[in-house]
Amino acid sequence: MGRIFRGLLTGALGIGVLFGSMGAAAAETVKDYEGHWAQNTIEKWLDKGLLKGFEDGSVKPDQSITRAEFMAIVNRSFEIASLFDKKEVPKITFSDVSATSWAYKEVAMAVGAGYVQGYNNKARPNAQITRQEAAVIISRLLKFELTQNKAEALAGFSDRGEVAAWSAGSVTALINADLMKGYPDGTFKPKKPLTRAEAVTLIEPMLQVSGGAEIFDHAGVYGGEDEQNRWTSETVVISADGVTLQNVTIVGNLLLDAGIGNGDVTLKNVTVRGTTTVKGGGGDSVHFINSQLGDVVVNKAGGAVRLVSEGTTSVKQVTVQTSAKLEESGVTGAGFTNVTVDQDLTSSGPFVLSGAFDTVNINAKAVMQLTKGSVAALSIGAAAGNASVDIASGTKVTKAVLDAFTKVTGTGQVETAILNDGAKGSSFNTKPLTIEGPQKDSLVITTASATPTPAVIIGGGGGGGGGIATATPTVTIAPTPAPTATPVPTATPASTATPVPTTPVKEIPLLQTYIIASPDATVTNAVYLQFDFSSIPESILKSTGTASYYITSTPIDDRDLRWELYNKRAFLTMSTLPYQYNPIYKMTVPSDYVGTGGDKYVTVVFRGKDGAAGYSTQKVNLHPSLTSSAANIAKLASGVTIERDKQMIDGSAKYSDIVDVSNVLSQNEEAAYYTITPKYVDTVAANHELSDLLSFSLRLYNQKRIRVVEAYNYTQPVDDIPLAVEVLKDLKTNVEQEYTIIFYDKTLQAISYYEGKVHLSDQLAVEAAKERISEIQGYSTTVLEAENSILKASNAYSVLSDAQKAQISQTDKDKLEKALGDLETMRHAGPLGSSLSQIYSDIRISDTEFNGTTIFAYNQYYPYTLRSETSFMSFYLTENPITLADIKGSKGIGIQPFADLAYLRKLDKKGDYYVTVVFYDKSLQPARYATQRITMSPSTPVWDGTAVQVKEGVSLLREYGNSLRMDYVTFKDYLKAHPEAAYFSFTTGSTLNAAGKSFTAEQAVQQMNPYHPTDFSDTYYPMLFEDNQALNGKSEDYIIVFYDKNFKAISYYMGSLAD
Repeated sequence: MGRIFRGLLTGALGIGVLFGSMGAAAAETVKDYEGHWAQNTIEKWLDKGLLKGFEDGSVKPDQSITRAEFMAIVNRSFEIASLFDKKEVPKITFSDVSATSWAYKEVAMAVGAGYVQGYNNKARPNAQITRQEAAVIISRLLKFELTQNKAEALAGFSDRGEVAAWSAGSVTALINADLMKGYPDGTFKPKKPLTRAEAVTLIEPMLQVSGGAEIFDHAGVYGGEDEQNRWTSETVVISADGVTLQNVTIVGNLLLDAGIGNGDVTLKNVTVRGTTTVKGGGGDSVHFINSQLGDVVVNKAGGAVRLVSEGTTSVKQVTVQTSAKLEESGVTGAGFTNVTVDQDLTSSGPFVLSGAFDTVNINAKAVMQLTKGSVAALSIGAAAGNASVDIASGTKVTKAVLDAFTKVTGTGQVETAILNDGAKGSSFNTKPLTIEGPQKDSLVITTASATPTPAVIIGGGGGGGGGIATATPTVTIAPTPAPTATPVPTATPASTATPVPTTPVKEIPLLQTYIIASPDATVTNAVYLQFDFSSIPESILKSTGTASYYITSTPIDDRDLRWELYNKRAFLTMSTLPYQYNPIYKMTVPSDYVGTGGDKYVTVVFRGKDGAAGYSTQKVNLHPSLTSSAANIAKLASGVTIERDKQMIDGSAKYSDIVDVSNVLSQNEEAAYYTITPKYVDTVAANHELSDLLSFSLRLYNQKRIRVVEAYNYTQPVDDIPLAVEVLKDLKTNVEQEYTIIFYDKTLQAISYYEGKVHLSDQLAVEAAKERISEIQGYSTTVLEAENSILKASNAYSVLSDAQKAQISQTDKDKLEKALGDLETMRHAGPLGSSLSQIYSDIRISDTEFNGTTIFAYNQYYPYTLRSETSFMSFYLTENPITLADIKGSKGIGIQPFADLAYLRKLDKKGDYYVTVVFYDKSLQPARYATQRITMSPSTPVWDGTAVQVKEGVSLLREYGNSLRMDYVTFKDYLKAHPEAAYFSFTTGSTLNAAGKSFTAEQAVQQMNPYHPTDFSDTYYPMLFEDNQALNGKSEDYIIVFYDKNFKAISYYMGSLAD
C-alpha cells in the first residue's frame, strides 16, 4: 500500500480527557514545566486543550504514565477510539484487567487495533510503560518497516545491550524516524518508564498531520496523469525513498518524513500552499521540478540533505535548521530566493549554496559555503558570532552586512562589506571592493586556507571518555567557547607521507589523505586531528556511505576490513556526506583511544554497500594534551563563587549556575585554565576522586565567569557569560549541587582546586523547596517507591532559614510531614521490623525461561543518600518471611556488586518463595533490604528424540563493534518451510562444556535457557555480546533448537562462528 489516508486530530481532544482524569484542571498556579526541555510542546498541548493539569495547575512532566494511560492516548490520537464507536470492542480475558475497570475498553481497543497482544494472559495495565514498549506500539501503528540493521543505529548508545530483542527493531525505526532520541550521557534507557513529557513529545509529530492526510509510504509515482487531471490534497506525508509526486496541489502542509532516510524524492509540477518540512533525504537529493513552494524548513537528523531546484520552480523561503545543500540546476524560474539559517540550528555541519540567491540571513553560528553562483544580500546576524563563510572562486556576494564576528574565506568576491559594531575584527581572505560601517577599520585580510568544519568531540567528559560518538551528537546546544590560547607548547604539526602498510590489504585501493595531529587546546587529555580528504576521488565519496576511523599500534590488515559495519579496532564511524561539501574534517580524540601517545597508525576506511571501497593510513606521532599535577596541589578555601541564577527568556524560566573564578585568575598569575565538574550530572552523585578528574577528558575554560546550563535548555548565550553544558537536569531544584574546579597553568599542570556548593538566593531556595514538595506524588505501590522524592524535599526544606520556612504553605508542610511519617512507618513494616530498614526494589521473575527461573531486581529507586555508601547486594530465597537470623547466618546466594539492575539465574525451584535482596555497605554490613513473595513455575520443554537436524535456512553471523564481539542467528528462510516453529532457544558449546555436558541437542534442551518467539521483527537475533577482549577472536559452537507452541523440540541447527 502506497497511499494511506489518516486523520489524526479529529479524535485528539480525547487525549485531554485522559490527562484530565489524572487531576481536574484549575487555575495555573504552578507552572512546573517552565524551563523543562519539553516546555514548548507542553504549552502547545495546554493551549489546544489536549493536555490538562492537576488540581494545583501543575503538569508534572516527569511523572511516569501507565500502559493503560498510554493506550488511551494512542487510541484517541490515532482515531482508534472513534473507530470502535461504530463497532463493538473485542472481548478480552486478561487476568489483570477487570471488566469494571476504566482501562478495560482502552486495552480492548488496543487489542482490536493489533498493537497490544499481552503476555501470559496479562496486559499489565497499571505497570509503568517503558520507552522500548512505547517504541513497539508506535512502530506497529505507523507500520514502520523494521530495519535489519539495528546494530548500526544502536551502536552509539552505551546501554544498547539493555534494548530487548523484541523491541530493537522498533527502537531503531523510531530513532531513524527522529521520533525518539537518546540522552546526553550516551544512553537510550530502554527500560526507563516513559514520562508525561516524553509521551506528548512522542505523539506530537504525528499530530502535525491534520485532517485527512495522505501518506505515501512506498516507492512509486503518485498524482495526476497530467495538468488536466491534477490532484488536490489537504496535507501530504512522504515517508519512503523513491517516491515521485506529480501534478498535485497541496493546500495544507507537505512533510518529507524521516522514513525517506538518505533516499530521493521528486516533486514534479507540485504546488504547496502551506509549509514543506524536510526531515528525510540525502545526497541522492530532493528534487523540485517545475514546482511552486512557499516556506520550506530543513530539519533532518543524522546528516545533510540536498535540495535541487529545476525548471520553473520557485521557492519563496528556505529555513535551514540542519546541514543542507541548496542547488539550482537549469532553473528558468525564481529558484531558491531567500534562505535563513535559523537561530535553532542544531547541526554543526555546513550548509552549501549553489545558484543565484536573493537574500541569505544567518542567525546562528554556522558554516556557509557558496560553491557556485551568487548572493545578492548576505546578512550575518548578531547571534551568529564566529560564523564561517567560504566563497569559492568565481562566486560573488553583492552586499554583505555583518553584525557579528565572521571569518570569510575563499577567493570569491564580496563587492560591498558593511561591518557594524558586533563585527569588529572580522577577517576576509579576499578584500572586498568597498568596505563600510563603524568597524570598517578593524577588518583583517588573511591568507586563504581551507575552511574548517566544527570539531567533533569523540567520547564524553566526566566519565573518562564515554562511548563512541555518532554522526548526530546527542546534545545539540551550541558548544562553549574554547580557550583562545594553546595550553600545551608543541612543535609545528606536520603531515607525513602515506606509507605502504606492513601487513598487505588486498584488492582495496590505497587512498591519499593528509593528517595533522597536535595536542588539543580545548580539552584535557586529548588529541586534535585534522583530516584533508581533498585528494579522495569524488567517485569514492559518492559511492560510499560511511568512513570508519582507527587509531592502532599496528597497521590494519585484511581482518580489520572484513567487517562490513563495525570493527573492534575502529573508534568512530560517520557518514561521508559532509566530506563531499567540505574536505577538511577535524575531531578531538580523548586519550582513552591514544594512551600516552607516541607513534600510532591513523587509518580511515571508506565503506559502501559492498564493503570497504578504499582506505588511507598514516603513521602519526600523537601527543595528547596530558595533564599533570603539582607535588602539593593546593585546595582553595575561597576565590570561587557559585550562584544559582534564574532568567526569564521568551516567557520561560531558565536556571543555571554561574561559576565566577575571577579572583583566582587575578591573584594567581600561573592559573591559565580550569575545568568544571559537577557532583550531580543527572540526579545521582558521581563522587569522582580528584585523581579521576585529572585523567578525564574535560572541557577547558579560561573565562572569568561561566554559566553552567542544562542540556537542551539554552540554545545560545543571552548575555556576555559563555555557556558550559556540564549538567543534564534539575538545576531548578538541586540544592545539593557541588562543583570541583581544577586550575591549570599553561603547561596543563594542575596547581590548585576548589570544591564548593552552589548558593541559592532566598527566593530560589524557597522555590526549590516548594517544587520538591510538589513532586511528592501519591504512592502507586508503596511510599518506599517515593523515598527519593521525599528525601529530596526534606533536604530542600531543612536547609531553609526560619524566615524562609515561613514562606512554605501549611498545606505543603503537612504534606511533607505526612510523607516522612509514612516513609518511616513503611521502612520498619517489613518482616525485620526495626532491625533493618526496607527500601523499594522492583523484584520480578523472567516469564521466558526453560528449566529454571531468573529473578531480576530493579533498583532505580534506591535512595540517593545511600548510593555512595552501598557497595554490594545479595539474593536470599526462603520459604518463610526473611528473618535476621537468615541474614546473619549467611550472605545469601552469592555477593555481587550493587547495580540498578541485578539478577539471579539457574534456580530450579518451583512454588511460592520469599525473594529478599539485602544491600551491604563497603564493610559488608547490611544497610537495607527489599522482600517480595514470588511464585516460580519454570517451563519444561519436551525432548522425545523426534527432533531433526536442519542444515539449511539457518545461518550465523559475527560482527565486532565498540570492543564487543556480537554473534547473531537468522532463520527467516527456515520459518517459511516450518511455520509450526513458535519458539527457539540457543546454547553455546562453552556453556555445555562448563556444565560437564556433551554438545548435543538433547543436552541443550535440558539446559536452563531463555526461550524466544520466532516471530521477532528483525532479520538477525543477537545471541551473544562478548566484551572480554581475550575472547574476541575465539570460535564458538552453537545449537539452535526450535519448538512448537507446546514447547516440544521439533528441530535443531548446529553451527560454529570463528573469525
